[in-house]
Amino acid sequence: MQRSIVAHCRPGFEPECASDILRIARRAGIEVHCAPEPDSALVVASSDMIDDARWQAALKAAPAWFARSIFVGFGPHGFSERDRIGPLLTIARDCQPPFRTIWLETPDTNAGKTRSGLCRRLSPLLNAAAEDAGLLAPDDISARRLHVVFVSASRAWIGSSRDATGSPWPMGIPRLALPRSAPSRSTLKLAEALLTFLSDEERARLLQPGMRAVDLGAAPGGWTWQLAQRGLRVTAIDNGPLKGTIANDPLVEHVRENGLTWRLSTPGCGT
Repeated sequence: MQRSIVAHCRPGFEPECASDILRIARRAGIEVHCAPEPDSALVVASSDMIDDARWQAALKAAPAWFARSIFVGFGPHGFSERDRIGPLLTIARDCQPPFRTIWLETPDTNAGKTRSGLCRRLSPLLNAAAEDAGLLAPDDISARRLHVVFVSASRAWIGSSRDATGSPWPMGIPRLALPRSAPSRSTLKLAEALLTFLSDEERARLLQPGMRAVDLGAAPGGWTWQLAQRGLRVTAIDNGPLKGTIANDPLVEHVRENGLTWRLSTPGCGT
C-alpha cells in the first residue's frame, strides 16, 4: 500500500512546506512525489517505499522549517457519516499501535475550522473505543501519536508520528491563552516562537531571570511583557507608548527612540 508523508503548515506556505519534505526525503534517500495545493494548509507527498528508520533519522538530523507537524500515514480515507469510529479503528491498526495519544485534527484553514466541532465530538468516542481495543498506551514513552486529519466531514488522512521528531501539539500549533495583563496579542507570537524553536533546556539557559534583552519597536509592549514575565530586564525601544502594567514594570526601561536607528550604548545591555 502506498504511504504518504503529511504535513501541516500555515496557509500560503505550501510550496515552502513541500520543499521541507523534499529536502528531508532526499537526505533519507527516499523518492517522493509532491504537488502542493495552494492555501490548503496541508501538504502531502506520496511514495511507494518509505523506510521509517531512514525517514526518522533524516527528520531528526534536518528538521522542517515551514512544516508545523509531519506524520507518515495513508489516505485520504472515506467514511460514512453514520459510522466513522469502526473504520478509523481498522485503519489505526495499520499505523503501528499502541498509541500514546490520538489527535483529531483539521487543516488550519477557515473551512477546516468548521470541522473542529466534529473533532471534539468524535474524540472521546474514538479514545474510548481505542482503549477497549487495546490500541492506547498513554504511559509508553516509545509509543507513537495517532493523527486523524479531516479534510472533509467524511474524508481523512490517518497516520502516526514519534515524540522525538513530531510536533508536541496537534496540528503543530500550541494553544496559548492571552493573559489578561498582556498589552497585546503579539505576546503570544513570541511565546509560540520560544516554545517552537527552543527546547526546555534552551529556554532555561537562554532566558534566565536577571538577563538583559532589547525589544526594538516595542510598543505597545507585547514582546517586552513576555520577556519581563520571565524575569529579564528589558530595554524597550519605541517612540510610541507602552500600554498597561508593562509601562511601569521595574524590569523595563522605555527608551523613546526609533527602533530602526537606535544603537546600543549601555555596557552589558542585551547580554
